Amino acid sequence: MKFTFDYDALCQAVTLAASSVPARAPQPLLTNLCFHIENGICQITGGNGQQMLTAICLVEGSGPCKFLLLADTLSSLLRTCRSQPITLTVGQQIVIESYPARFQFNLQDSANYPIHENAVGSSAIADAHLTVKSSELAQAIDRVLFVADTPRLARAVESPCMLWRFEDGRLVFAAIDG
Repeated sequence: MKFTFDYDALCQAVTLAASSVPARAPQPLLTNLCFHIENGICQITGGNGQQMLTAICLVEGSGPCKFLLLADTLSSLLRTCRSQPITLTVGQQIVIESYPARFQFNLQDSANYPIHENAVGSSAIADAHLTVKSSELAQAIDRVLFVADTPRLARAVESPCMLWRFEDGRLVFAAIDG
């Protein structure tokens, strides 16, 4: 199976998912990112086995396909590709190509990867959708953004951020305030 990724979208998804991979993984399997591709959507999951983070990006190619790649190796490899489309071929091996580079990896079984079974396109993901009016979303962001954008916070936190979560059917925002 052959898949083509936009470089920037893949880098963002891999960076996000890899950020949850622990430096000292409790199991060697957890040094990997789990790719699950189906219907033009790629879920990339990483974590420590108890807390898993999944990033999603679009891909040309339909799948279904599920495999593992080492998080740090993939992150390093992507830094060498420099904004080229990335082609990933899954067969006996995994081949990643971005002109002029070509990398090969052994195919690793993903059956024992501790991922929550939210298969792409499943009702579990569909149930997680939320519709919010753009004006209400902008207002909620404005209410907490000022806290993440203060000089005091910029000195205390290298990368100020805004967090959000679903709580009792609502979308709740919070900002780091130092």
